[in-house]
Amino acid sequence: MLAYTRFGRHTLALGDSEGAARAAGIRIEHHRRIIYTLSGALAGLAGLLFTARVNAGDPTAGINYELTAITAAIIGGTNLFGGRASILGTMIGALIMGVLQNGLTLLAVQSYYQQMAIGAVLILAVFIDQYQVRKESRV
Repeated sequence: MLAYTRFGRHTLALGDSEGAARAAGIRIEHHRRIIYTLSGALAGLAGLLFTARVNAGDPTAGINYELTAITAAIIGGTNLFGGRASILGTMIGALIMGVLQNGLTLLAVQSYYQQMAIGAVLILAVFIDQYQVRKESRV
């Protein structure tokens, strides 16, 4: 959807540079409203699926998932500063994070240390991403 539709190209342009997207004739406010609506609807669907999975509605059930989601996206090749994204890469990053969390749980590592490990992986992934960006800019 991001690569082959007009909506996806506009979304990537908006994420890369708002000024450039506006100069290209994209209606920024309208497009941002659509993106936020879509994001909210998908978050609601995810909440319903999570509630069905755990058979309870707990408002604090998803705390600390944002760090895992950001780390999965960065591991999958998404640039932290915008412009580059890949659904397949993000899915692979999510699988890697799932294996990491499952392995730490099976090793009986406390939740606090699991969050520290995820943070360390995030810092490492950002460092590698920035190294690759600098390396590409030199060439």
